[in-house]
Amino acid sequence: YGTLEKILVYQVPNDSFFAGLSGKQQILVLLTPWKTEGQDATKTLTFVQTTLAPIVTDIRNVKAVIGLVETRGKSGIIDRARESAFAGFDDSGVDFEDGEGE
Repeated sequence: YGTLEKILVYQVPNDSFFAGLSGKQQILVLLTPWKTEGQDATKTLTFVQTTLAPIVTDIRNVKAVIGLVETRGKSGIIDRARESAFAGFDDSGVDFEDGEGE
């Protein structure tokens, strides 16, 4: 679990160093993971204990969108992804050529 801070669109340079990724567009995300002691919020009451160091990863590693609820001075995780929700990204109406949406 973590906070999605930013979505990054990256054009990999045309260079043999990058092999199969050469010249292709990659979508990466900047995430700030939460420390939860490995608990699964779909099965048990789970709270964010602290945040960890930010990481950058491929957007395909984002599996679900969840929620937080503040209660008794703690942030509880609401994860219903296994029941009916899924992560989806919609770029319709976004013109990346004019710099908007980056």
